[in-house]
Amino acid sequence: MSNNLKKKIINHFKYLISNIKYIVLPFNIKNLTLDCRLIISFIWSDIKFQFLLKRKYSSKFKKHKEFIKQKIITNDWFSQNIIHLEYFLSKEKLKNKGLDVLEIGSYQGNSTLYFLKNININKITCIDTFKGSDEHDKTKFDNIYNDFCQNILEYKSQIIIKKFDSKSFFNINNKSLYDLIYIDGSHKYEDVLTDAFGAFELLKNNGCIIFDDFLWKYYEKKDKNPINAIKLLLKKKNNLKILFTSYQIILKKND
Repeated sequence: MSNNLKKKIINHFKYLISNIKYIVLPFNIKNLTLDCRLIISFIWSDIKFQFLLKRKYSSKFKKHKEFIKQKIITNDWFSQNIIHLEYFLSKEKLKNKGLDVLEIGSYQGNSTLYFLKNININKITCIDTFKGSDEHDKTKFDNIYNDFCQNILEYKSQIIIKKFDSKSFFNINNKSLYDLIYIDGSHKYEDVLTDAFGAFELLKNNGCIIFDDFLWKYYEKKDKNPINAIKLLLKKKNNLKILFTSYQIILKKND
């Protein structure tokens, strides 16, 4: 075994241990069942990713990277998720159904474009203030909304844009239900909590929620980060199945 390979294995092992600790600590016996579910899902998802998905779907990743070169994408925070999203969409047979999609947090439209290009979508509703969050340099957000509009121009007939925060959206929306909800908005615990429970209420039976930044560690105190809000949703809603756990987590609402 080469030194480079040994180093990669050691670093990956450290990555796994670090994130397993992040999922379970501080330990609470009341969370034992949920933490075990998450750890098993995290390890199994990683095994699938390393030994199957990277090889099978890497072409999809490369194709999307080439596509966004034609667009105004200054920060590509999304493409790293494509390999496991391709697996999920194929496994759940979502690509050809004609879905109603809700996206919370659109930025310049990278994820929006991916869904529009790779799924048969009736409508995708995009919720974003286009003003950035705590982790962003908000002085660089003056043109983000215009970038988004320019990027999605060819798909505009399939897109509904709501230029305000998700809490306002949930307060006024009481009719529309969605097959797929993608959450990548504010990462503050309180906002993720609002998005999580609001999205659950608008999710159709057998619909799926994708949370970006499940393992995000921006705030020094863990209870300020998204993971605790998502874990609370899983504790309160027993009919949510964990489909995939990595930096993103994918959940399915059972009947």
